[in-house]
Amino acid sequence: YLSHDHGFDYFLYGKFDYLIGNDDYVTMNLNWGRTYTEIPFDSVSEGILDDRQKTTNAFQTLSYFHTISSEHEHESNLFIGAYAREGGLIFTPGANDPHNFRLQIGNLDTLESFILAEDRSFTTIGLRTKFDQRLSHELMYSIGFSLSSTSGTENFTTYDIKNQPGPVSLSNYKGSDFGVFLQTEYHPLEWTRFDLGIRYDQHIAPDAALQKQFSPRIRWNFLIDESTTAYLYYGKLFMPTNIEGLRQIASNVASSSGGTLPERDDFYEAAFTHGFDFGITAKFAYFHKFASPGTDDQTIGSSAIKTPVNIETVKTDGIELALSYRHPTIPLSGLMNAAITHTYGAGKITGGFLDINTAGAASDLDHDQRLSIVFSANYQPQDWFVNASANYGSGATNGNPDNITFGTGLFDFNTGAHVTPAWIMNISGGYTIHLSGSTSIEPSLYITNLFDNAHLLKGVFFSGASWEERRNVILKLSLHI
Repeated sequence: YLSHDHGFDYFLYGKFDYLIGNDDYVTMNLNWGRTYTEIPFDSVSEGILDDRQKTTNAFQTLSYFHTISSEHEHESNLFIGAYAREGGLIFTPGANDPHNFRLQIGNLDTLESFILAEDRSFTTIGLRTKFDQRLSHELMYSIGFSLSSTSGTENFTTYDIKNQPGPVSLSNYKGSDFGVFLQTEYHPLEWTRFDLGIRYDQHIAPDAALQKQFSPRIRWNFLIDESTTAYLYYGKLFMPTNIEGLRQIASNVASSSGGTLPERDDFYEAAFTHGFDFGITAKFAYFHKFASPGTDDQTIGSSAIKTPVNIETVKTDGIELALSYRHPTIPLSGLMNAAITHTYGAGKITGGFLDINTAGAASDLDHDQRLSIVFSANYQPQDWFVNASANYGSGATNGNPDNITFGTGLFDFNTGAHVTPAWIMNISGGYTIHLSGSTSIEPSLYITNLFDNAHLLKGVFFSGASWEERRNVILKLSLHI
């Protein structure tokens, strides 16, 4: 019953390199995209909707690389990069949509019903630098910083049941992120190497106090032989949230909470990799992440607006097995990746300027999918390629956690609270046509969801329902000069 599921995506990409000399070069990347989307709905359970969304995104980078010294065992390099990003989102609800965004008008005791439209835009500019120097075969260090500033507007308009304009909300917002790091690579013996680092971050967002953290990281590498490696890793992570201006619109549905804080994690990982003589490389990894607070997306009131919110604690465990194959003489390669993970949240739900809620003792989060499997095969002789892949997902939450006792173990699938599993097939192919000199043109075709499998990825829980993207055909034309 999935309807209203068409759209168009236009994008342009360009890259330019300029070699200044033997020790210096500059590179530039330019990207622009615009996407028109019909928001899918289930006509049986949701009725007829006509929500439409236009997303714009542009990204530019300018990077300078300088080799200070190329002397063996005493190399040193400098990188300086500047970037800018511009984007926007226009959400237009259908005139016949249910009027389910509730607002209090003036001194009236009752709430009136509206439909809600959104027009968001933002601009981000930033700078990144990195300097690295090898002091000896055993020791190398790097130091650098990043700085970015984001500003934009959030414009919300409403329409009543007579399709007449209602209250509006216009907010200008501005924030920034800053980080500085120092890391070293210490190689005391041939069979081992230590990667050590520390990073300081600070995040400034509208209507929230300054957030900051020092984050140490350590990775112990075991270089067992030419075919076998392993490592142990621990790091504290600081993950800033989006810089948005949602307080004014959120205050219409709640008034008892503040903004969303960055996620703070303790992350542990262990991995083992071995390459076999017959062309297969295998990797086995285990990870555990403890977030306090964690984050997830939540919908504001009865609208289509999503905002990140904090969950008091989020725990994630996972095991991953990856197998990759490359034929020694034929241009054939393939991979298989299987992962089983479990992410659940517990405790208070705060942030987003919404009312404080609770996730209870444990509940599987929106994007929790227990089992994921990917198969892929690629055949790429000279001048052409063909690729096929298959993706399996055991299903994210169905949005019906009531009367479910959630197991918190890695192999507790909690199937009663998850949607139906599904397979998705993708294929692609391309051919390179050589023109004069080193110029070539490459037409290629990409088809995702080959069999047009329509199914629910997740139900309505923290945020709205998500559907599998229907069959998508992309024709790409690349010019290489």
